[in-house]
Amino acid sequence: MFIKLDKPTSTILMTRRIDSKFFNVKVNQTSVMTMYRSYVNILTAFSILAVDFRIYPRYFHKSKTYGTSLMDTGLGFFLVSNAFVSPEARGLINKQSFRTTGINVAMDTIPLLILGTLRYVVLDAIEYSVYINDYGLHWNFFFTLVVIKLCSVLLYSVTPKCLRKYLGLVIICLHQSVLMVPAFLSFVLDGYDGNGSRDGIIDANREGIVSCVGFLGLYLIGVEIGTFIMKRRETVYDHIKVLLYISVISSTAWFLLDSVTAIQPPSRRLANSSYVVFMIGLSTFILIPGLLVTIFVSYMKKLRETRVPACGTNDKVMKNSSNLLEAVNYNGLAFFVVANLLTGLVNIAIDTREQSDTLAFIYLTLYMLVLCILFSLLYKYEIKVKTMICRSMKRSTSADQR
Repeated sequence: MFIKLDKPTSTILMTRRIDSKFFNVKVNQTSVMTMYRSYVNILTAFSILAVDFRIYPRYFHKSKTYGTSLMDTGLGFFLVSNAFVSPEARGLINKQSFRTTGINVAMDTIPLLILGTLRYVVLDAIEYSVYINDYGLHWNFFFTLVVIKLCSVLLYSVTPKCLRKYLGLVIICLHQSVLMVPAFLSFVLDGYDGNGSRDGIIDANREGIVSCVGFLGLYLIGVEIGTFIMKRRETVYDHIKVLLYISVISSTAWFLLDSVTAIQPPSRRLANSSYVVFMIGLSTFILIPGLLVTIFVSYMKKLRETRVPACGTNDKVMKNSSNLLEAVNYNGLAFFVVANLLTGLVNIAIDTREQSDTLAFIYLTLYMLVLCILFSLLYKYEIKVKTMICRSMKRSTSADQR
């Protein structure tokens, strides 16, 4: 007895055509990372000034030692967002000569080193109050970035390609093993004498120096994730694969968080394993809605172009992120630096702790308006601050050689 198979109905054929069209829709690959990096920068810029006002909720403030508040995520988000699009993640380290790599690293780190030094000198000169348990007496965020950049490029240059994916995990495991030694943990938290001493350069900056190891591990794990994300992808089908990959990583991180927290609670100050797992889980989780929105918007634009051919397919129609997000991402590091400078100026000009909620709201609104307008203008006139600094450094180097 034979079973007669019916021919596919018109509904099924139409569904297949729609599915095929959906999976083949072109997606702007940079949109997701632009949104992610820009939102991280904007939130960080807002928080570093808002935290000085009473209007900012106390539970958003940095934890003293252990904990995961909003302010504790700032540095982690910044490192991961840069790791996703770093030269290591995009495979540029393999394509460049050792000399070219060295020059590029110098161009990236020298400005950071100068900024870190200037920050310390200026704050010390004006006697600006700084919470030294974050990084130490002389250390700051910019010095941490310098160490991470130098170490990551060095490790990627000397490590065989097949072993690079394990670098971050190995560093985190070793770092956590050392933090489990009671004497070492006591030194990091309480100093040589156990009473918060700051004697000598290492003791004075112990938090910043020790946390660099954990942050380096976090950065390298972010680089490995970015290696997959930053591969050339054009269609919805390609981005669905990224969505699944990110979802698996995020789910795994959240699943492991309870286990590593039982070993030691998350601590931004120590940059321990539980903090790293927390930041990886949170960073990848935030990417998921961004990817979903980008896929949806790209498909809806394609439908619009199909129904209204006159719209065309120029770049402006296909761009999925706002001009403001593009502008912030265009000068990401400069945006962060200027935000720090403006924060310092506001704190010098007024006593932030004494301002009412209404005045605090007005100051914060004006502060963000100045930042956004300034960097929108830089983007409009295609002025990239980092490029200008690199060019001036190259000119001065060539002039010295002559």
